[in-house]
Amino acid sequence: MAYIPGDTLTEHITLVEPDGSPTLGATFPSEERVSLDPNGAPFPATITELGQGVYRIAYALPTNAAPGEWFIKVRADDDNRQVFVCRWEVMGDTKLYLPGDTLTYTFAVLDVNNDDVTGAIFPEARRFSADATGSPFAFRIDEFERGVYRITAATSASSEPGKWMVRVQDTSEPPNVFEAEWQVLSKAQVNVIYTPAFGGYTRRELRRMVLAKVGDLVLTRATTNSGSSLWIDADTLIGGDAGRWAGRQMLITSGTPGNVGHIRYIAGSNKQGTLQLSRALPFPVFAGDEAEIINTRGGGFTFQEVHQAINICLINANVQTPIVAELGDFDIGTRTFPIPPEFNEIDTIQSLDPRDTRNTGWQTLHSARAMGGDGWTVDHASRELVISGRSGHRIDGHTIRIYGRGKVPPLVNDDDTVDVNVEWLTNAAAAFLLMQAIGGPRALTPEWERKGNFFQQVADSLIDRTRPRRKPNTVRV
Repeated sequence: MAYIPGDTLTEHITLVEPDGSPTLGATFPSEERVSLDPNGAPFPATITELGQGVYRIAYALPTNAAPGEWFIKVRADDDNRQVFVCRWEVMGDTKLYLPGDTLTYTFAVLDVNNDDVTGAIFPEARRFSADATGSPFAFRIDEFERGVYRITAATSASSEPGKWMVRVQDTSEPPNVFEAEWQVLSKAQVNVIYTPAFGGYTRRELRRMVLAKVGDLVLTRATTNSGSSLWIDADTLIGGDAGRWAGRQMLITSGTPGNVGHIRYIAGSNKQGTLQLSRALPFPVFAGDEAEIINTRGGGFTFQEVHQAINICLINANVQTPIVAELGDFDIGTRTFPIPPEFNEIDTIQSLDPRDTRNTGWQTLHSARAMGGDGWTVDHASRELVISGRSGHRIDGHTIRIYGRGKVPPLVNDDDTVDVNVEWLTNAAAAFLLMQAIGGPRALTPEWERKGNFFQQVADSLIDRTRPRRKPNTVRV
């Protein structure tokens, strides 16, 4: 999550004893804390106990807060001397990250006894970096107090947008490995905002509807506090054969913040509703935590495959979603703006006068009847927006905003939304999952093959509902 100046940075951490019980009454001595803003200066965060071993770290950003990475490392005074590291991204006027920005990643080095490591060495032979083109780039590692180190890399205005990453190893045995990854955006990408309608569906909702169609979903809620390797649900998961849930996949969807979004395989289960996870979660499970369990009918579908099916169906159908972008201030001398590549069509142009004292807000411009006429048009050859005539002179110096539609971006997070005919999408994704299994290693039953064909027929009959009704002035670009 990204913050802006004036927001309050928050993070919830959970302290537990070796037996899984919550640690109560812990404090975090100030001499054990290290906090760094983007400029390397400390800031005074507060830590409050909320109950059941959960503590809240908070800091109210000033309105002139520096954009970039804000970092804090704290150590509890309990017997286990637990260490927690938190990072927040604060956006400035240009948001994060653009070519020319400085990339930072801060981390803490601990030894096998959980003590701070000072003077850690990261040899050049154990450093790796790759920019968006796969080429190496220069970076440095600075040491702060109490085992805290910061990776810093400077980009240039001509740097290529995309994923940038760094991996470093120290000289301890076995070595500590740290990886940092940044998404560097182009200026056009930063200015585009996807605006799904109020009735849009989240990826979580779509996933559950698709899995319900293929009969491969169980929702579970923990009924008892447990350690980080156990899940106990005495309401939904009890009964049946011992081991009936083994080999299934579980996704934590709500509850303990540090566990949400983590996927684990179930190594074993018993008739009393206790699941043994193949790998421990970051934090213990508390009563009320919720999760999804899939592969309950042996189909072998994973969460990754379901998410992939949803995104592939959206791409194949060329589904368009409403988007809006601010293009900057209009200059009557040039009269044009490059149209961001995310736009496939434009339907509305608005302007905002920064000198307006009447607070009239955004005003809609009319379209021109022909190129060079009064109003806005699109130059398809140069892919530019052109504003001419009296309208151009009237809005000289105004901020310009455009509305239109573009391809739906991939749904990456559970809260990502899409405004689409949900009946078409769930049928199409369910058909994709079932039909992909034909001829594969899975034991696909004839019943499922018939279902896959049926879902595909339904999806084909609904495909036209994915085509939006266009406004009268819509122009394809």
